[in-house]
Formats: sequence, structure tokens, C-alpha cells
Amino acid sequence: MTALATSPTDVDRALSELTARKQLWAAGSLAERIRLLESVVRRTDFAAERWIDAAALAKQFEPDSPAAAEEWFSGPFSIIAGAQAYAESLRRLAGGRATYSRRSVRSGRDGRAIVRVLPFDWYDAILLSGYSIDVWMQPQVTPATLAQNTAAAYRIRPNPRVCAVMGAGNVGSIPALDALYKLIAESQVVILKLSPINDYLGPLIEEILVEFVDLGCLRIVYGTSDIGASLIEHELVDTVHLTGSRATHDAIVWGTGDESERRRANGEPRLEKPVTSELGGVSPIIVVPGPWTAADFKYQAEQIVTAKLINVGYNCIAPQILVLPEGWDGSGKLVETIGEVIDELEPRFPYYPGGEERRRKVADRPGAVTVGGMPTTILPNLTSGTDESAFKTEWFTPALGVVRLPFNDPAYFLQSAVQLANHQLEGSLGANLIIHPQTADDYGPHFEGAIANLRYGAVAVNTWTALNFLLPRASWGAFPGHSVGAVGSGVGVVHNALFFDRPEKSVARGPFFPMLRAWRQGEVHLSPPPPWGITAKNGAAVARRFTRFIAKPRWQSLPGLVSEALKG
Repeated sequence: MTALATSPTDVDRALSELTARKQLWAAGSLAERIRLLESVVRRTDFAAERWIDAAALAKQFEPDSPAAAEEWFSGPFSIIAGAQAYAESLRRLAGGRATYSRRSVRSGRDGRAIVRVLPFDWYDAILLSGYSIDVWMQPQVTPATLAQNTAAAYRIRPNPRVCAVMGAGNVGSIPALDALYKLIAESQVVILKLSPINDYLGPLIEEILVEFVDLGCLRIVYGTSDIGASLIEHELVDTVHLTGSRATHDAIVWGTGDESERRRANGEPRLEKPVTSELGGVSPIIVVPGPWTAADFKYQAEQIVTAKLINVGYNCIAPQILVLPEGWDGSGKLVETIGEVIDELEPRFPYYPGGEERRRKVADRPGAVTVGGMPTTILPNLTSGTDESAFKTEWFTPALGVVRLPFNDPAYFLQSAVQLANHQLEGSLGANLIIHPQTADDYGPHFEGAIANLRYGAVAVNTWTALNFLLPRASWGAFPGHSVGAVGSGVGVVHNALFFDRPEKSVARGPFFPMLRAWRQGEVHLSPPPPWGITAKNGAAVARRFTRFIAKPRWQSLPGLVSEALKG
């Protein structure tokens, strides 16, 4: 956290400059935008080591420690991958082609268009063997109408607009990625306000995006919530995008206290500008019972702990509720193994303001158990069907609740788990399922029906919804249908590098087994355990090579990257 602050006079000047440029930007050439995005790739690659060093200093970990892997992937990697994907989509549009391959489109069971967006590039099937991502369109978009529901900003010239992007404080790439989406996918000029929590990255973000700044279509400002409030309400700001909490969103749109209640009752928001948002929520991990071995319990516990504790648990999609079948012998075994994995972790500094206080509040609840060198609180006996606060309030801290549902067979359990996720848990950003391949085969229609019925903007099977975030051709945002009056996990999407106008959700799938055991089990892929895993000892080295490769994909770079990844 720094003491940087932009003066009101400088904010006014920045908005005047953006307003003068917004019409030219909305009508700008594809070639110019491609050039700007190519500069983002080069400059991020050049700044990457300094980015990791800055994050390591602020979050208090060693730059070559396993914790650095998460910063490589969630920082430089995601910005480079995003800029590369946007540039490729613009090249396709410039050549008169669709942003997606026609061969990647299929019809869902209800006739909607579903587009396979991973693998996409030539190297995806090698580096992410066994993984896939599909983007599901909203039901009214069919394969026949998909082209008419893609890249609206490039089919219909949009109204020139100035967007105020309020940057997130937890993941350093989010402010840059949100700004790029508004600039490229929606053709808005952007004033980006960085959070005081991570504005130490501000000089690097300015360096990475400098050519957008030089062109006059981006300005970056700093300060506390007072600067943010005045910026949002400024007469020259046309739209707002926010990544943060629902409480922050509602305070901006409706005010607080008595004012909020009065305005809601009268339908009179204090901010009437269009607001898009990504606001987190209470995310589930649904574990389907099956023929698990001891090795399966250990491996899947590591994946669950990774999802929970990457970035010290300060993630909008960190799972909060572990949904298990009552009566399955594996439920107790899995919870026990999760605790054992956490016990083996090194301590991490709780850098996010209020994070440790929130964890301690959870730890004060009856039945809570705290484990590990990185203190993590587990509530092992939550009850469904109650007004459970753990289902309604995002903790945003290292804490995990466990709920057990009646179990007759996997089909019945899946139906019950989806009902819990859709109707009792707050928000609709991300949901995760873990299922053994044999169980998925035996209960295929029920399993696929669960995926279809989950009302979440990101669904991940045998992986974590962070994959939907990191890989830019997936859409990222809440399930459609929210409004500023009942905002849930937010309104609109970002990332979405193929520029789909009406995405409903992205569905990521990964391997249940790591490579060395997968072949013996009939699950064929070439992926070692994920390098972003919190227990991956060599994760930082793999993440560094992965990021460098994405910046300059070359066949000759693959052997070194693959060799590093196989070290685990």
C-alpha cells in the first residue's frame, strides 16, 4: 500500500483529455489496436521480473518461492495471454473472419451455441493436455445466429464513452485486464483508478499500457475511496466498471444506511450511469462420491487447498463451501486429508486489510477448527436448509465451510448439490465439481445435467474456476440476469477475448488424475500436477517459463518448459 494520490485537478484534466479522444477511439482502426496490444505483450514480458519482485515485497514472500507461481500466472501471464488473444481476434476480424473457428461450434441439448475455446492455439493441446474450456451462449443464441451475436463493437459503431474502471486490490492483473476489455471489446476510453492496496504496481501498469496512455485513450489515477467516489460521479464519466464487493457496489449505486433504504424503496439510485461489475460470492466445491483411492484423496485435497489458499485466500472465487455426501466413507477422509495438506504449508503474510480479522471471526464460531502453518479455519458441520450465514456472506479469508447432503446415489446427490448451490449460496460467479471418471461415465446424463443446471458464470470440473479467469477466451463474470437493484455477483463480463455478445457461462474441464496415474486409469493426457498448485515445489520456475513462452511462442522453447513442469 502506498501514499500515491491524484489531485482533483489532475482527475479533471485526465477526463477532459479522454473526452476529447473518445470519438476517435471508438472509430479507430483495427491495425492500430493490434499494434497497441502487441506493445502490451512486449512491455509486460520486459516488466515481468520487476512485477514479481514488487508483489513479493508487498506480500512478503521470496521471489523464487512456490508462492511466486501464483503471481506469475495471475499477473504477467494473464496480461500477456489476454493481449495476445485480443490481438488475434482483431487480426481475424481484419481478415474478414470470425473470431472463432467454425469447427469449434456445436449445439447444446437445448439448441444453444457452445464454443470450444481451449484448446485454441497450436500449443494449447501440449501445455494444457487434458484441459478444455467451452463458452455456453445464452439459450437464444444458436450456431446459426452466433455470428450476429459476436463482436458487436465492430459490427455496429458504438457511442463514444468514457468508462471509469475501479481496480481490484487483490490480484494485480485485474485492473489492467478490465481496462483492456473496455478499451478493446467495448471501444470505450478508460480512466483506471488503482486500489491503494496494490497501487505499488501502478508504475509497472503504466509502463505496460503506456502506448494507450500516449494515444490519449487511457489515464491512470490513484487515491482512496474519496477519489473513487468523485470519479464515478464526475459528469464526464459515462459508464463505470467495478471489481470488488457487493457492499461497495451497493454503496456506490444506492448509498448507505437510511439513504440506501429510501432510494431502494423509491427506485431512485444515486448513480444512474450504466454499471458493470464482478463482485465475488460464496463459491462451492461439489465432491461427487466415487471409487477413490488413497492417492486420489491426497491429490484432490491438494487441488481443493490450492483453490482455497492461493493468494492467502483473498480471491473472489476461492471456494467457501465444500459440499460432500452424507454417509460416503470418503467425506470424512477428504476433510481429514485437507487438514493434513494445510498443515504442511509454510506460513503466509495476511496482506489484505481486514483479512485476518475476518478469519478470526469465523474461528470464533462453535465447532470451528483452525489448522496449518498458514492458519485456515474449517467449519466441518454446517447444515443445509438453514439460514446459515456462511452461505450468505463471502468471507474472503482462509476459511472453509463443510456441508453434507443426503446421499442415495450420485445422481440424487448431484441434484441436491445443484439445488443448494443455486438457491442457498450467495452469488453466481464460480462453481466447482470433482468427479471420478468412472462415476462421470456411469452417471453421464445426470452429471452433464448438473453442469447445465448450475447457474454460475464459471463452472470447473476437476479443476478450479481460476482457469476460466486465467485463460482469456473464456467469458468471466456472473451468471446473466442480475441488475443493479439485485446485483448478486455482478453484471456483464470481461476477458471474453472472442467478443461474444451473449455468453452465459464458461465450463472448464481438467483431468482427475495426474499424468503418471492417469494412463493406468484410462484417462489419457500429458499434464503433470498443475504448476499453479499451492504444493508445487517447482511452480515458480514453471510459471516463469510458461509466461515467457506465451509472450514468444516457439517450438524450440517447449522442451525446456515441459522438462521444468515434469519436475513437479
